[in-house]
Amino acid sequence: MPSTRPPERPLRVLVLKSNDYPIGGAVRCVEMCVANLDRSRVEPILGHIVTEDRPPTLLQTSPRCADMEHHTIQWHGIRHVRSAGAKLRELVKETGADIVTSNELRTDFVCRAAGAGRGLGVPWTALVHGWTGWKRKWGDKRYGFYEAVDRWCVRSADEVWVPSESGARDVRRYLPSRVPLRVLVNAAEPHHLQSDPRRVSELREAMKPRPDSLLVGTLGRMAWAKGHALLAEAVVKSGCDRLVAVLLGFGDEMETLQQMARQPEYQGRVVIPGADASINETADYLEALDIFCFPSLQESLPLAVLEAMYCNNAVAASATGDIPLVLEDDQHGLLFPPGDVDAMAACLRRLATDDAFRETMRDRAKARVLSNYCAPRYAKDVEDAWISVAAARAGDDATTGSDPTPAAAAPTR
Repeated sequence: MPSTRPPERPLRVLVLKSNDYPIGGAVRCVEMCVANLDRSRVEPILGHIVTEDRPPTLLQTSPRCADMEHHTIQWHGIRHVRSAGAKLRELVKETGADIVTSNELRTDFVCRAAGAGRGLGVPWTALVHGWTGWKRKWGDKRYGFYEAVDRWCVRSADEVWVPSESGARDVRRYLPSRVPLRVLVNAAEPHHLQSDPRRVSELREAMKPRPDSLLVGTLGRMAWAKGHALLAEAVVKSGCDRLVAVLLGFGDEMETLQQMARQPEYQGRVVIPGADASINETADYLEALDIFCFPSLQESLPLAVLEAMYCNNAVAASATGDIPLVLEDDQHGLLFPPGDVDAMAACLRRLATDDAFRETMRDRAKARVLSNYCAPRYAKDVEDAWISVAAARAGDDATTGSDPTPAAAAPTR
């Protein structure tokens, strides 16, 4: 049976995150949310699904999460997912959680193995960062398989959350109409973006092959469809010798990108700082850039773009997902069609050769993200969503006396 929350205590939410991919927008989004919660309304409990040979996530290391309740479920592979699900059920009872929320495939999978909301005894909300289709259309077929598994998992969630309107359209195509879908628009987190000016200066000097070089970087998982290689190609095609591509992130494509950077046409034009830099010094690297380019082939609303805007970068980005709603072309940055290397090169060339335009775009981008995409607003939206889900479950329980089936789909916002 669902737990009954005394009216005098905050809603207790068990927030799940795995360390399968320890950096990236998903974990930064979760840390941003739990760190900005009103603890009088919602009390976060952090559940870590841990693979031993992977580094810890930001949630495990962030000083802002140190005073929160932490629990660990060991991940021993897909063959043992039922055991992980059983441990999750035990954890819900042990912590007195009122809601469980998951944040990516592995946590979705464990929630489904636990029996979803019925098996957990409390509502389960799943945050889906995007089923955008590029994994099937553009890249490694494994990602298409992973996406299909995730769709199967969250069909049993009490509610599915997405970070953008375009993401809602993509996800709704694959969800049964009975599963409510809620839009919680992404935001940038200033705390993540506090840089060390001395370190920023050191990085700029180390990465620039000559004093007048301009650093144009991207940040994201190193998968082919994220476009790291396309950015390197665009830098060379731009015809602007000042431009140097900085490829931040790590993942399956890192070795391929490193091999590319050693080819004669890319030598001196591509910098790949490596995994450790991407995990520990993201803000410093973003501040060190002159231009941020987001060349991904298809997205929802990437946190990296919002963070780059906050870090006062001039931004060029592919016109996909909700990016054009955030970054209006020629107003807050420049847009190019996804996968169009020539158009990307033209955008970079314009930003590199027109200093006044580049400065104008930087100022407008930062003002835009500060006024519309701030962390406290995001945390308040998530708080309200959790409280709404808990209230809906309580109402259903009072009416039926048993675990409810999911309600009719809620409208997106």
